[in-house]
Amino acid sequence: MVKRVVKVARLSKHRHESASVERQLSKGQAWADLNDAVVAGQAVDVDVSGDVPPWERPELGEWLKRPEDFDVLTFWKLDRLARSLKGFVDFLEWAEKNEVELVFLDDRIDLTSDMGQLLAKILAAFAEFELKTIKGRTQDGINAVIQSGRWKGGIPPYGYRPVKEVRNEVYGWYLVKDTESQTDTASRVLELVRRVVDDHEAVARIRDDFTERGVPTSSDAHRIRMGKEPKGAKWTTSQIIKVLRSRALLGEYETHSGETTRNAQTGMVVQKAEPLIAPSRWNDLQECLDRASRKKTQNRKGGSMLAQVAMCDVCSRPLHHFQSGTRPYYRCSSYSLPEGRCANKMVRSGTIEKAVSDYVIFLVGDLEKKERVVVPGIDYSRDIASVDEALENLIGNMTTLKPGSRAADAARKQIEELEKRREALEALPTRPEEIKFVGTGVTAGDSWNAMTYQEKGAFLRNHDFKVWFRDTNQTSHPEPAFRFSGRDLEELYTQATGIDPGSPEAEDWALRVELASEGTTRITGVPMEEIDFQASPEQRQQQSAEWQAKNPHRYDPFLEQATPATGTHAPDA
Repeated sequence: MVKRVVKVARLSKHRHESASVERQLSKGQAWADLNDAVVAGQAVDVDVSGDVPPWERPELGEWLKRPEDFDVLTFWKLDRLARSLKGFVDFLEWAEKNEVELVFLDDRIDLTSDMGQLLAKILAAFAEFELKTIKGRTQDGINAVIQSGRWKGGIPPYGYRPVKEVRNEVYGWYLVKDTESQTDTASRVLELVRRVVDDHEAVARIRDDFTERGVPTSSDAHRIRMGKEPKGAKWTTSQIIKVLRSRALLGEYETHSGETTRNAQTGMVVQKAEPLIAPSRWNDLQECLDRASRKKTQNRKGGSMLAQVAMCDVCSRPLHHFQSGTRPYYRCSSYSLPEGRCANKMVRSGTIEKAVSDYVIFLVGDLEKKERVVVPGIDYSRDIASVDEALENLIGNMTTLKPGSRAADAARKQIEELEKRREALEALPTRPEEIKFVGTGVTAGDSWNAMTYQEKGAFLRNHDFKVWFRDTNQTSHPEPAFRFSGRDLEELYTQATGIDPGSPEAEDWALRVELASEGTTRITGVPMEEIDFQASPEQRQQQSAEWQAKNPHRYDPFLEQATPATGTHAPDA
């Protein structure tokens, strides 16, 4: 019977010319020719480590699924099959069960004898030991690269690109800010931070925008740098969160668990690149992300714009959106209570939603959106704190060392070097961080009008806007009355413009709005849709007086009594 042979070849990432695929296959071909066997095929797995089980290798794994198609597997050496004793023994049992003969060409092992199997197991144990040694040397090399501040390889953190250059008299790969025109991921990182911290924008919206604009992801940016065609990968929320949570934004090395990597000698934080953002900015970013993750209420798709915004001014319950025939309305949620509903009436969705939109435009519509530009300062406080931490650790370890020992002398020398470094850092000149705000030409009104129905609702809820509605008139055509409440005006100004809260501009604007809005958010008897938000307070008072003169018995829900046509405004509730 003619035997059917499958020639097997494997190469790990540690390539050697003597172990080339061609050499391994030619050995298998020579065995087949010598034994009058027929070559049924070959299984070539490149860039596959020896500790990957045979069944999980791309080509060999496919052949092992159909052992009836071959009789012999040829391997150049035993370590081409497995680099662990257990892996070899498991495969040996599989071969015996499926009546497949294993041939190791250069090792010349006869697996049909007990002595041959024993020798094969000994060689497998040595191969396992060699693999562990290789991994250990590789990891030691990677650790040495990290400790020196060089880049260890792979896809770089978003915002950086690898370059080969000399630093501290050491030539190797290092990371620099990626400002190349094709990728420019450094600018994309700054945009992400600005939109999350300054604009309070939802990560999901940024995700969709980045995907729609074709902003390259980390993997696609790496492919572009390598001269390859990008795959057009879509952004995900977790990708953006990972970028924004990474301490790589500070130029630091971090472990897989997110911990900061420190120098083994000095205990200082290992810097792999120039920071993309300042530490204070990074702290603000983490606070924003933490706050967003703690939010209980999320804007659901298809939800009403004024959910948790429109409130009943009679019983203080929220208004619910509902459909009556073809017309949408809001009404008090007490309608569904078994004990009965309050006296408030319902209001058309268009009426109350337009009132809210008009009020938002009245408040912030003309404000120009500003872009926050940070001019980094010169501050060595983090370096000094890192030195102090390293000193504290070394001083604490001194108590466990034998006085006069080599270890104690080495620790004392490190302490002296750190103290000198601390003195040098304290002597360096510093400069505070400077923040500038540059106009974008886009107004807050433009941004509001560009929002979707759901985005407007999310904006109102994020700023705790409330519109209080009351209409208890018993006329055939009742006119609703509204009043508004929301967060501090300065905070709203911050959201609309991007300028920091507490700034003189924010305080001045808040004061002017309070004066200008007097008599606007609550005008006795005047329907909201008839209010001219661009008019002066005096003009709006005149409007109120004229309207009341025409409707002398208009019921004022805020005074709980009939209001004569005096033109005065209702007091705050």
